[in-house]
Amino acid sequence: MSEKNFTFYGVDNGEAVLVSLDDERHLMFGIKQKSDDAEESDKTADVHASLLKTLPKIEGSKRRHLSVYCLSHSHSDHCQGIERVFKLPSIKQEDNDDLIEIDELWVTAAIFTDKAEGPVEHIKKEAKRRLKLYADPESAEKTEENGNMLVVFGKNDDVEDMKKLPKDRNPTAGEVFKKICGEDQSDWEIFVHCPFHYVIREGNEEKVDANNSSLILQSVVKEGSALARLLIGGDAGCSIWKIVNKKTKENMNSERLKWDVFFVPHHGSYKFFTEKEHDEGRKEAKENPDEDAMEILGRGETKGWIVCSSRPVKEGNYDDKDPPHIEAICHYREKVGKERFVCLMEYPNKEKPDPLVLRITENGLQKLELAAATISVGGKATATPKHWG
Repeated sequence: MSEKNFTFYGVDNGEAVLVSLDDERHLMFGIKQKSDDAEESDKTADVHASLLKTLPKIEGSKRRHLSVYCLSHSHSDHCQGIERVFKLPSIKQEDNDDLIEIDELWVTAAIFTDKAEGPVEHIKKEAKRRLKLYADPESAEKTEENGNMLVVFGKNDDVEDMKKLPKDRNPTAGEVFKKICGEDQSDWEIFVHCPFHYVIREGNEEKVDANNSSLILQSVVKEGSALARLLIGGDAGCSIWKIVNKKTKENMNSERLKWDVFFVPHHGSYKFFTEKEHDEGRKEAKENPDEDAMEILGRGETKGWIVCSSRPVKEGNYDDKDPPHIEAICHYREKVGKERFVCLMEYPNKEKPDPLVLRITENGLQKLELAAATISVGGKATATPKHWG
């Protein structure tokens, strides 16, 4: 049986997570692809090169395909360079065999009305193209073809075509979802915690906070009698996680916030721990972190992992306001220890960061040593890989 892995790529303040169930089934959460003319000082992962070594080819074609690409919310650091990695029929692209086909696209309902620029606009156009196929009876057969399938999380009453989307392609908060490309899975499922379409008021105006309409999922992978649970939630802030924690307890679903891997929100920002802003928020996050946030953090397993997709941690904190924030990092380190807290741009070291691969086994999660030799280069490791839990 093929190995099941979580692969976390170092992409600075961004997101690129690959969940591999076997040789054919791969789910990608976000991407931040380095530029084609990146300078040597750019140490972020070449995610595209890795995917070309990992993903299967379409039968009878040179092109490779990805089972699922998921965008958590409408911010470009979660989809940068997507037009250079994936084939998107809704936009103009060069005919390039290295462009990867997305069998099934996952988005939140907010994307159809969110303001979208750059790479987010590319995904919005592609999501609209696929949604139109479901809304047009004459295109019904095309909706089950790889490259046309769509799943939309949450509701958006302002989008008429959403009403034509089949129920099993429109999961909402509180549901278990077990389908990949329309087929039920026996060794994988997700529990949908969010999105809530979150609206904030600025003066007399209302606007959607894209971070707080992030998709929050517990992704569960089964290997024999063992489970590996990845809790991942885009850039959702403290106010949303508070609601999530409250609702899971009210509905007797607290086990759905248990995790073996916690992919920290917003690149290690203090905003997971407080609703306050800026200097006051950072002080609050350090001295009086939100009880719900700490409760969620406490639901991790004894040998759990906390993964931060961000630039390297600066112990004295950065002069700018962007994450990671040391006030948050200290809580994460305290929870799992320094060995099991991983800042991806520091793994295994700052000079030459490589992807973190956690293999799912019947004995639990094991870190795969020499993963870089296989993933970054595509060749076989020359030494026997070591594992440790």
